[in-house]
Amino acid sequence: NGGFEFGTAGWRAWSRTEKACTLEATRDQAQGSANCALVQHRGEQDWSLEPFLKVPVQPGEIYELQIRARIESGSEATL
Repeated sequence: NGGFEFGTAGWRAWSRTEKACTLEATRDQAQGSANCALVQHRGEQDWSLEPFLKVPVQPGEIYELQIRARIESGSEATL
């Protein structure tokens, strides 16, 4: 699942702090597709958004991934 057109199936939001992270598909702020992901984190510790799909890679090959992200003021993210 490269996007969120059909909801959040195939994706997982995780937080080190239990129940501090939620994931939902929304049309608000979607660009070029029907939906986008909205991740809300209210904890002090780290979190992640990850696909269930594992992509096989080979040493020495170059792979290109694209994302769009919007971070609220006062927040930070590492990609």
